[in-house]
Amino acid sequence: MTCPASLQCLGPAESPPPPSAAPEAMTTLRVLVGEDPPFTYHTTGLDGNVTSAGYAIDVLKVLAKEVGFRYQLEWMQGTQFGVQLENGSWTGMIRQLQDGGADLALSWFALNPSRLQVMDFLDEVPIRTYWNALFVRQTSRFQTESMLGALTKPLGVDVWLSLLATLLVVSLVLWLVLRASRSEPPESRRDYSPGACLLSIYGGFMMQGYVRTPASAAGRIVVISHWAMCIIVYATYTAQLASFLTATNVSPLLSSVDQVATQTQYPLVVDKTSASVEAMRLSSDAAYRALYRRIIHNDNVLDMSLMASQGRDVVPDDAVLYLDYDRLVYYLRERSCLYQPVVEVNYKHNPAYVGARRGLPQKPALNRALRKMTESGLLQRLWKRHFVSSFVCEQAAVAPSLGADQLQAILLVVPFGTAAALLWVLAECGWRRCQPRQIPWPPSPPAEDLGWHQYIDPSARAVIGRRRNAWHRANSKFD
Repeated sequence: MTCPASLQCLGPAESPPPPSAAPEAMTTLRVLVGEDPPFTYHTTGLDGNVTSAGYAIDVLKVLAKEVGFRYQLEWMQGTQFGVQLENGSWTGMIRQLQDGGADLALSWFALNPSRLQVMDFLDEVPIRTYWNALFVRQTSRFQTESMLGALTKPLGVDVWLSLLATLLVVSLVLWLVLRASRSEPPESRRDYSPGACLLSIYGGFMMQGYVRTPASAAGRIVVISHWAMCIIVYATYTAQLASFLTATNVSPLLSSVDQVATQTQYPLVVDKTSASVEAMRLSSDAAYRALYRRIIHNDNVLDMSLMASQGRDVVPDDAVLYLDYDRLVYYLRERSCLYQPVVEVNYKHNPAYVGARRGLPQKPALNRALRKMTESGLLQRLWKRHFVSSFVCEQAAVAPSLGADQLQAILLVVPFGTAAALLWVLAECGWRRCQPRQIPWPPSPPAEDLGWHQYIDPSARAVIGRRRNAWHRANSKFD
């Protein structure tokens, strides 16, 4: 069998027949393939022999065994899928299938109405799924904030509001507890005025001391719980602030399709024969139509075949790539971690099918064999053998503002502490109510003040009585 001028036959003219079939009864199918690793590719050994390999080649071998046919690989030169010219004719694989020059096109074709008019597909089971996007390299820069923004951004707005509410509530609870507790000395109540309580709680946030240490157990519970929360929040804030000062913002070189279409100083790597390029021409989005015009006019556009034949080093760092994600990972390897879609992608996986000439008798059998491979999981295992990457992309460090939901356990320390202090005061008051009040006898005035007249002078006894009554009145408010 001879190959057309636009094709190149590599390797043995025919594949070996399946063991269960007689060689003379086998049908030989002409199969078009293109250089599209790891889907299809060929290598030349040291002995000069050309070996065909790839995911689709492995699928073809299984199909040949299941259906029972021989195949001859005919490698395409130039364009792979094929495009429709202005006169309505086609190029590439589609042209060969349309003219009957081949039986199968071992590639991944997207279905569209224009292709269905000239070719057929093994359309029961897709040979793969894909999603195309415009990928551009990311750039890193340090975060820049104003002084106020840099100091407040480590914690969310809800956290700052919670801390302000804590400042007011804890100062009020501390003032009430010190006034109600019987074990608090008078000088402590005098020193802890409402303003002093507010200042002391604010000093706790600033890691400063209190006016004086409360003597009552309830007051100390409030102080200890507030200090525990302040220490944890202070450490968390410091760590977050350090993260913000050292973190970097990651942003793409281009951020819209319109920028890719107009800023032609950035090279565009694309497969011009892809159905996605044709879909740009019919898109309702003006930016995609402008991008299509750039591709057609070849305005700083690189062909995807250069990457397939020469490797990833031919792709400039500032290039924009329009391809599916699997091929991006395969071609660029670890460098693919530096790329991200220009616009938000909905990650809709589109099916792709093997192309066939119209009226191919083996189409039903081939569809059944593909469905059997899918149901058994063989198709997925072959895919993973060639496409799954052996590296993991490291995500860029991001320092988000901490919210109240993340610091909930820390912020609940103060409510539990204030509740415990109030319960302690109530229990203390209840216990004192159950105990008889023991009032010590007031001390007698100094003898030098009244002399011996305190025993015989009625006016001296009256002075002693007035002092005793005043002492009882001063202490009666604690009963």
